[in-house]
Amino acid sequence: MAHPDPTAPAGLLPQNLPSPAPSTFTLPPAPSNLPHPRRHPLKPGSAKEATARRYVEARMLHVSRRYTKKFQGVDEHGEVGGYDNARDLCRDLGEVVDVLWLSGTRRFCVVLF
Repeated sequence: MAHPDPTAPAGLLPQNLPSPAPSTFTLPPAPSNLPHPRRHPLKPGSAKEATARRYVEARMLHVSRRYTKKFQGVDEHGEVGGYDNARDLCRDLGEVVDVLWLSGTRRFCVVLF
């Protein structure tokens, strides 16, 4: 028995079909809900940058604590409990992202992520 040619077509589709026409569909630009960031980033070492950094660190600590409490059950001291759903987590992280976006400070991203 002769071995088939591995480069030969398998016969499933006719080989003389023309190529399809190029697609001309484009998506319209999506509207952005993000506000315009600062024209100039916060100056490194400035009081505004330090305030923004403290806020972001506090919010990330809050997110971390709530994530940890997710596995501990109900809190009897009346404090904020753990995350029950992704919506709450996204809301808390959204606040942090908004501050980073508005501050225009790129150094935060390196420190946080």
